[in-house]
Amino acid sequence: MSSRGRCASCSEPIDAGGAICARGRLYHLNHFCCEVCAYPIAFSEQGFVLSDGKLACMKCFRRLAPKCHNSSGRPLDRDCQWGQLLMDHVLKDVDNAVPTDY
Repeated sequence: MSSRGRCASCSEPIDAGGAICARGRLYHLNHFCCEVCAYPIAFSEQGFVLSDGKLACMKCFRRLAPKCHNSSGRPLDRDCQWGQLLMDHVLKDVDNAVPTDY
């Protein structure tokens, strides 16, 4: 069986099973993790990219992301006027992290 490429996390070949292509790189499913807390995000949730370029799980994103301009203290998101602009920028940096079995 030929390799589909190398995992961006461990550099080992991706031979069998699923893989995720995100930010132009391939990852083994179990190596697609939050770069802040190492929580595996491939199986449970959508990843986010923080402003410093790190892939983060939802929990870390909420903790580290810039807060909304109002007093709610919640992260900037699509419900916030400035959050729409931020999310549009963030989504451009993520290549639709979707498992692939090609």
